Amino acid sequence: MRPVRLEIEGFTTFREPVTVDFDGADLFALTGPTGAGKSSVIDALVFALYGCVPRLDRRAVAPVISLGRTEARVRLDLTVGGEAYTAVRVVRRTKTGATTREARLERVADGEVLAGNEKELGATVERLLGLGFDHFTKCVVLPQGEFMRLLHDEPAKRQDMLISLLDLGVYDRMGQAARQRAAAAEQRAEVATELLAKLAFATPEARRDAAAHLAALDGLRSEVAAARPRLEAQARAEADARAEQATASGRVERLDDVVAPEGTGQRAVELAEARLAADQAHAAESTAQQAVEAAETALAGLGSRAEREAAALAHQERAAHAEHLARDGPVLADRRAAEAAAGAAHEAAEARAAATRDALDRVRWEHRAHDLAGSLVAGEPCPVCRQVVTTVPPPMPDPAAVEEATAARDGAEAAVRAASTARQAAERARMEVEATLTSVAEALARLDDRLAGSSDPEELAGRLAEVAAAEATVVAAREADRAARRVTAVARRRLDALVAAEGEDRRRFAAVRDRVAELGPPPPGAGDRAADWAGLSAWGAGTRPVQAAHARARAVRG
Repeated sequence: MRPVRLEIEGFTTFREPVTVDFDGADLFALTGPTGAGKSSVIDALVFALYGCVPRLDRRAVAPVISLGRTEARVRLDLTVGGEAYTAVRVVRRTKTGATTREARLERVADGEVLAGNEKELGATVERLLGLGFDHFTKCVVLPQGEFMRLLHDEPAKRQDMLISLLDLGVYDRMGQAARQRAAAAEQRAEVATELLAKLAFATPEARRDAAAHLAALDGLRSEVAAARPRLEAQARAEADARAEQATASGRVERLDDVVAPEGTGQRAVELAEARLAADQAHAAESTAQQAVEAAETALAGLGSRAEREAAALAHQERAAHAEHLARDGPVLADRRAAEAAAGAAHEAAEARAAATRDALDRVRWEHRAHDLAGSLVAGEPCPVCRQVVTTVPPPMPDPAAVEEATAARDGAEAAVRAASTARQAAERARMEVEATLTSVAEALARLDDRLAGSSDPEELAGRLAEVAAAEATVVAAREADRAARRVTAVARRRLDALVAAEGEDRRRFAAVRDRVAELGPPPPGAGDRAADWAGLSAWGAGTRPVQAAHARARAVRG
């Protein structure tokens, strides 16, 4: 493998794109101060091939991304065996670390993509170079620091380092495996030695005696072989006889089972009765269903019960409203008369009050000096002469006429207030009756509109009675239908049970007949199971003695 060109961007110290050109160089050296990126060039080359860095944990790739960058990109152009290839790897940061999924290896000659992801690229590089990551970093690229340790370590430690770097421990493992194999061979040799010791008794005399014994056994084997055909023929004959005897005994046993079950004839009668009962129940159920349908049709033809009940209720409400109008009409007239009387009384009281006020004004005019003296205030001008009042005369008692006029006015005004209150009460009473009668009249008008064209109450009552009778008929018909369904269900269950028993009897008959079919039993009839059983039982009773005799004869012969 020869590197040709290395392109690095965002990789460790190389934040910006850097290109290292190895083309035409058989020997080169990387020089520069510490931190210049010499080791990073080697790390980038190894990373492009294997996806990891020798100085880091093989699973740690995030540290190779330059600080402040989100991804690192490495491209390596190389030749292997005279063939040019290009390897590219990209590392991108993630929330949990970094990923190197974007990886590619192309053959330059034809542009064929040999690997399209990180796993394929690593496997293809190992196949092309013949070296895995561990061997590559020990035989081709020595990690930084390991060589310095190699130069300065003690000879023993240097040997351990060389063994570790060059993976020379394989020879130790080979020696260990060789020693294990030698130990296993020694164990097998010991076992063989013990076996030879156990066979030490095999002397020439013992071998001659064993050969003579073996010859005698061979003679016996020949005699047995000569007698074997006769013995086998006798065994076959005995087996045939036993089989014939077993067959005959089996026939006798099967014939013993040819017996009609108890109640076979009675089950046939019960089955016929059950079929008749089921048919009758089904017919009764059909009749009940027809009755229900007829009753429901008749009920539907009578119209809606709810509409008729609503109309009858409307008639009742109308009658109640009409009665209310007839009852409260005179009350309204009385309230109106009472209101008119209260109004007249109020007007009369107001007239009397106006007269008393006029009388009071005349009396006060006549006694105006008395009133003026009562209005004088010391220091204020007189309302008549406009002179300042220096001294207010003492109060003078009101004249008797003024007192009488004032009392008359106050009484008249009190009477006006009482008459006004009575008039308002009469007005409210009249308005209440009028509002009630108006509401009743409006409701009566609405009911008249609603009942326009409808039947009268007597006809509605008759129709409702017809509907009630039809509903009762429907209820009775449905109850009869349910009862018929219950009877049908009971009859059907009994019939199903008897049919199942008859089926089981049929299967039993077929099984019994099949067991003796080789003896030629009579064929079954057209469906009379009792007759079939009777015929088969009679045939079995006549056949059993013959088969039993054959069985005894075969047993004696066997």
